[in-house]
Amino acid sequence: MGTMKKELDALYSAFLKAENKVGGGEGLIGIYGSMTQAGTCAIMGAMAEHAGMGPDSVLVDIGAGLGRPLLHAVLEQGVKKTYGVELDAVKCQKAVPFIQHTSSLLAAEGVTLQQSALPKLICMGAEQLSSLEPATHVYAAWEGFPTEAMLAVGRLFAASPSAKAITVVQRSMRKEDPAAVMEELGFGPVRCVGPPIQVYMAGSRRQLNAYMF
Repeated sequence: MGTMKKELDALYSAFLKAENKVGGGEGLIGIYGSMTQAGTCAIMGAMAEHAGMGPDSVLVDIGAGLGRPLLHAVLEQGVKKTYGVELDAVKCQKAVPFIQHTSSLLAAEGVTLQQSALPKLICMGAEQLSSLEPATHVYAAWEGFPTEAMLAVGRLFAASPSAKAITVVQRSMRKEDPAAVMEELGFGPVRCVGPPIQVYMAGSRRQLNAYMF
């Protein structure tokens, strides 16, 4: 087993312990659920391979929950900064100790997360955001988002001079052109990069697809 695989296994073990410590990942708003380790690995790996996400990148997660995907990107892709946008005040309150507990648990296993890269939480909805700066890459597991929030993300992405790629996770767009759907949501002309990535929610095993533009 490679070193990174061992470190990622330690990260996801820490997630479970840290989530129990903060009383679970549920909040008051939106859908609760986290993606499997394999699914997040596939998405972050594709963002690195096809969209150049790496040590010079800044990743923002819209609908960040407790910040799991951001912490994954800090460990595996070595991104230099991460921001989480979360509307649910309860999840925002839980996220701060969750991130601290996860970092401490990993440190005890000899795995160091770059402290300056740990997620900074912005507790508001996408509609209240004024900008995506300084994000270079955007991630949104937006299944269940209201259309108004998707339109807000589209406007922000289209207006951003720094954001160069976005990955969204949702139900399959089998019968639609994904790029055309995104254009209708205000993203401007975009190109779908690679085939959709099938991912599963932990526990429920619900299948969703990740699309990168």
